[in-house]
Amino acid sequence: MTCVIKKETLSSMLVMIWFFILMVPDGLKVLIGSNVSYFNYSALIIFFGYAFLNITTKKKLSAMTIVLIILSVWMIITTYVNKPDAFTIVVFNSVRVIAICLLFEYYQRNINILLKGCSNFFYLMVFINFITVIVTYPNGIYTRTDGRAGYFMGFRNAFILYFLPALLFALLEFSKKKGYKKFYLIYVLCIIPIILEKSTTTLIALIIMFFVFLLIQFRDRAKSTTKIKRFPLITTLLIYLVLNIIILSSSFIANIPFVKYIIENIMGKTLNFTGRTIIWQTAFKMIANKPWMGYGIGNNVLYFNDYWYGHNEIVEYMLEGGLIALAIFALLWILIIYKLKKNNNNIINKSMYIILISVLTFFLTEASTLQHFIIIYLIGFNLEDYLKKSRICL
Repeated sequence: MTCVIKKETLSSMLVMIWFFILMVPDGLKVLIGSNVSYFNYSALIIFFGYAFLNITTKKKLSAMTIVLIILSVWMIITTYVNKPDAFTIVVFNSVRVIAICLLFEYYQRNINILLKGCSNFFYLMVFINFITVIVTYPNGIYTRTDGRAGYFMGFRNAFILYFLPALLFALLEFSKKKGYKKFYLIYVLCIIPIILEKSTTTLIALIIMFFVFLLIQFRDRAKSTTKIKRFPLITTLLIYLVLNIIILSSSFIANIPFVKYIIENIMGKTLNFTGRTIIWQTAFKMIANKPWMGYGIGNNVLYFNDYWYGHNEIVEYMLEGGLIALAIFALLWILIIYKLKKNNNNIINKSMYIILISVLTFFLTEASTLQHFIIIYLIGFNLEDYLKKSRICL
């Protein structure tokens, strides 16, 4: 009996391999050691290959891709000026970012191939990480220099970089017949490792996600016709900014009894957010010295004889690229809100809103300027077009 594999299936498998090269899990990097350089050069080949394909097919780049390219180039410049020793790292990271953007641009006409390959990649990463945590907990598949366990995706705080894109695809791929079964399955595979590893920030982000999901489901069953478009997203961003001001401005708020109870008993943190308030205070002193350009990619804050990243998305962008990088990042979110406002599909907007609120929750006490969340930004910006062309989205 001859087994025939469709061309579209082969193409989506190829895309899946590309994403694996462009988003190598931290744990795998540790296991393969110096061989990780092969992934860097492979990413470079993907970058030039799809740059050539986009040029020869005369594809016009989207506004989101242009913004992400500008942000990546700016990070290269500020790192070269301030931290030449990290220049190679930031170049390869930027190559990955732009390569992902070029993949999305090239597959605009065959978006099903891209979304299927990308979603299967994230589902596979979630499944493999779940197995490694269950089998090797609490020792992990390797031990970090600080003595803590590492798994397939790396340290526990790195899990969410793969979890949120996977959960976004699970929400977008539901059908009337299957309901939210895939979302529930992926959610369980995500939250169990987080509970075991006690990653508080990620756990809170996933709990808030599920709460918003249930709230929207309840509203739908009550036959609410309210559409999640411009108002809730802008309101959510305003709440996020207010929370940032509260968290970052001073430490005296943490000593208010009600706030103290939440921090110590619910979040399981110390009153200085496990050292974060000290990191933020030091970071703002550094930012004041280089407000426009920042200090380049990498850990910049000296704390207890070690260098740390900003542990907050706004702080991290200001540390790495100054106010210029933060302004570009803000423009990115404005583009997403603008495009979601134009999309009239209530179901899709709700799915995107659930993920975006989880991303913002994560950004309060953690940060990621890497390529993983770019998938969310690109899909959010292109959601209306994907809705028309894709068999995955309803």
